[in-house]
Amino acid sequence: MSSRINTRFDVVIVGAGLAGASVAYFLSKQKNLSVLVLEKELEPGRHSSGRSASLIRSVCGHPEVDSLAAEGTDFLLTPPPGFGELPVRPTGSYFLMNPSEAKRLGSLPGAEDVDLSRACREVPLLQATENTRAVFTARDGVLEVSCLLEGFLRGARRNGVVLRTGEELQSVEIHRSRVCSVRTSLGIYSTGAVVDAAGAWAGDVADQAAGLAVPSLLPARRHLFVLQAKDPIPETWPYVWDLDRNYYFRPEGGGLLVCLGDNDPDSPRDCPRDPAVKGRLSQRVQQHLPGLGDFRVVEWWAGHRTKDASGKFLLGPDRDIDGWFWAAGLGGHGVTCSPAVGRRVAEAIVRGALPRERASGTSA
Repeated sequence: MSSRINTRFDVVIVGAGLAGASVAYFLSKQKNLSVLVLEKELEPGRHSSGRSASLIRSVCGHPEVDSLAAEGTDFLLTPPPGFGELPVRPTGSYFLMNPSEAKRLGSLPGAEDVDLSRACREVPLLQATENTRAVFTARDGVLEVSCLLEGFLRGARRNGVVLRTGEELQSVEIHRSRVCSVRTSLGIYSTGAVVDAAGAWAGDVADQAAGLAVPSLLPARRHLFVLQAKDPIPETWPYVWDLDRNYYFRPEGGGLLVCLGDNDPDSPRDCPRDPAVKGRLSQRVQQHLPGLGDFRVVEWWAGHRTKDASGKFLLGPDRDIDGWFWAAGLGGHGVTCSPAVGRRVAEAIVRGALPRERASGTSA
């Protein structure tokens, strides 16, 4: 065992992806608060945070998520002083859906219900479809996610947060329903608060390390493909998400990044690619984007989207264990919502015990 035995930290955060890094960033603004971030990988953001489509989605149509997304979008478009540059490509977005849903979503702040022909003019790959309208959101765009993660971690470390990579949580000691300490692969740390921000592993961390069974908090696998066609795709195009046909795409390096909307249950692991999903790619692209013509796949990968079976975020203090806090189940909304998630969870930790905040929504 290392010399770190019995080191004291006020808060221990498990996971240095976007959720954990954001909580650390906002906690670091509190004076005289010692914070440790544990990351089992040698590099933060290796899994879900580093495998997203990098989309800013500011309007989802679910009040609680929209509140988080609106706050997060403000942060991403205008980072606070000293945070560092956040490269954003402000493309806007078109979400395609039936007219009644478009009317509802288009009435929300920041969204606009428009005729599909407008989207087709701006994104010529789209084809007019009966009974479909578009909702345009001007504040949406594409973000360099690595810069966001680096900004959170840099700001946290600057204010005294300790980040330890390659160190895995093994167990949490709980006495009389209160967090007392954590044991890792390298040492023991006494603490009064643990934040479960372990992404796809959040359920396992709670169950195996602390005996908190959360069987509904499970990851699902989703693939992204970068396609290169004969004609280059302008990077100024808005990204497009067809909610009824369950696919989305955006420009990427002169080509097209495409997601088929797969959502297959999986186990927490280094998310592997599934050749069967790639096998469905050509048929889906020809069906929905025939104007793309012949293409080749230049890159493809898979990542996890983890959410509660109810579709709700797990944020804030646990109901049963004092000192256990959640920053999990973001289900694909982590890029946009992470600044708001980090702030709210940090505030809940500082205040003490509040009812667990839960936000329902459709995942990205």
